[in-house]
Amino acid sequence: MDKENFRFYIKVRTALNIQAIAIHDELRTVFGDDAPSFLTVARWAQCFHEDREDIQDEERSGRSVAEIIPENTEQVRNIVVDDPYVTTEELQGQTGLSYGTVHRILSDHLKLRKVTARYVPKQLTDSQRSERVQICKENLSRFEDGSWRLCDVVTGDESWFFHQQTGQKASNAAWVTKEDPPPTIVRRDKFAPKTLFRIFFKSTVCGIGKQMFQEFDKLIRLYLTIPITTATSERAFSALNRVKNTLRSSMTQSCLNHCLLVHIYKEKLDKIDPNQIMSTFVSSNEQRQALLGLMF
Repeated sequence: MDKENFRFYIKVRTALNIQAIAIHDELRTVFGDDAPSFLTVARWAQCFHEDREDIQDEERSGRSVAEIIPENTEQVRNIVVDDPYVTTEELQGQTGLSYGTVHRILSDHLKLRKVTARYVPKQLTDSQRSERVQICKENLSRFEDGSWRLCDVVTGDESWFFHQQTGQKASNAAWVTKEDPPPTIVRRDKFAPKTLFRIFFKSTVCGIGKQMFQEFDKLIRLYLTIPITTATSERAFSALNRVKNTLRSSMTQSCLNHCLLVHIYKEKLDKIDPNQIMSTFVSSNEQRQALLGLMF
């Protein structure tokens, strides 16, 4: 039942001098949650009491939805093709359409979204990309047949050192009296004299290189264990508030660590058989076996 039928029923019942609350109860009894609200029934009943005959909605003022027409859509498309960096405000000024109409044309009709450009170190050509792929394939094949080792890698780093060093903001702070003006420091010119310092390193002894890359492997493993989000840490702190309460204020650090591990990883603990743990605990000591051997 659509809204016009509801309004027609309200109009007929109102003509029979039925109160709005009674009409609303009748509609709720028949249609349940699909029935209009009491405020809607009361508003239309009042309109029909004032001799309104039409059950249709009155025309509303404002912009027409007909602004989204093929001509406007094509106009926005042409502007975006000519200048992909144009903003919605600029499109609004060039087309004379409203902000919401321009946004609907871009997102709903043209299926466009604005993405920030990603900075790249260099703009490589197709030949340069092909050459880099070829070098990587050669290195991979040499590594697989054993002719290429990690200790053969030549590493390097470079840095520019200015001839005149300017201290950081904290180091430039100075004590002055209230009457004295603050000190000033001339900003270093970007064309100031500087020297490029570059270092290359290659391990000639494979043992040293192997030891160096073992430490690098440890560093990578430590980095990979860092959680991407803080959700795990937040859950651990929440568990700490539940375990370390006022009734357990005298708990030692070791006991607290063990209780937190049990509480945080309770899903894994549920998979462990407690009878096996108790059997291992009893079998590890002869006195326990003599005392509890019959039980386990």
